[in-house]
Amino acid sequence: MSARFPTRLRQWSRNRVPLMFTRRLLMLTVVAILMAAAMAAQLTWLTLSEGVQRRKQTEAKLLRSRLIPTARGRILDRRGRVLAEDKLSHDVSVDYSVLTGQWAYRQARAHAKTLNQDRWSEVTSYGRETLIAKQLPRYEEQIAQMWQLLSDLSGVNIGQLHKRRRSIIDWVQREASAVYAERRRRARLETDKPVPWASVVGPIVSQVAKHPVLIDVDGLTQTRIASFIHQSERDPDQAVWNQVEIVASNKRFYSPKCEQASLVIDRSSLPGTLRDEMSIEVKVDGIGLHIVGAMRRIWQEDIEGWPDITQDELRSYRPGDRTGWWGIEKSVERLLRGTRGREIRHLDTGEIERLEPVPGSDVR
Repeated sequence: MSARFPTRLRQWSRNRVPLMFTRRLLMLTVVAILMAAAMAAQLTWLTLSEGVQRRKQTEAKLLRSRLIPTARGRILDRRGRVLAEDKLSHDVSVDYSVLTGQWAYRQARAHAKTLNQDRWSEVTSYGRETLIAKQLPRYEEQIAQMWQLLSDLSGVNIGQLHKRRRSIIDWVQREASAVYAERRRRARLETDKPVPWASVVGPIVSQVAKHPVLIDVDGLTQTRIASFIHQSERDPDQAVWNQVEIVASNKRFYSPKCEQASLVIDRSSLPGTLRDEMSIEVKVDGIGLHIVGAMRRIWQEDIEGWPDITQDELRSYRPGDRTGWWGIEKSVERLLRGTRGREIRHLDTGEIERLEPVPGSDVR
């Protein structure tokens, strides 16, 4: 039965389609239809399973997002007098790619590709790296000069600036590791299959953002740094300054009554050599800070101790953030800490979406 079936099929096709050319043409048409159906099925699968993610990736390239700083709530005494409050200040921030040196490599690669545009596609990987290496010192020198100028203009020791740079890199690397681990955990829950690290590794916000390296700079320093930033638009040898930005931020200030108080001491009743008929005035530092508290830069434990804050990007701790160390600043951290705003610029339409920041609550 099975041996006769192909024979009968051929006889049936010859009877229905007597010409060999027509039969072959029909066969090619069937093959083309099957291939088109396979491609349509693949396209449908990509659209349904990965379409949303790929669309988000494409749209993300047309967006420029920046966070707007918020203000920490004030601490007031029972009469409503301000004991601690945020005041506007300005920080100098540098792009993360400059901190790591990746900016220099990318610029050198683009320059080498432009100079060798005609033969770039024919050059081997080793040859390309050799061409890039020739251009790299030019941009590394720009970065070195930038750090030296920031040090000279601000009066901050260059060693301190590099220490700050390394601490930011360490912080971002730890943050990225935590984000990748969380992405992998969620992917495992969704697919219930082994998830390779390569599928969850990708840029995070901190790796494409600018980070403060100088805090609360004065007006004269701002003006001098701004002149270099404007010059970078016209001078290619100053291009690295295009990665520098003066950002408005907030600094914590405490009432003089909390930081220092004068006390008159009557020495006439003191024992021994301390006794004297003349009173003296003594200035005591930190007279109220043991109650009001103080601020410090965030630690890793801060992130782990506030999971509800960490999961919210607009409230989460970021490099350079400060938190309450002790006293009221620490005990009501949740109330005092505000929520950042966000500005999203659409590069294709020029439209700007803005979510205003929400300041922290005052506590009395």
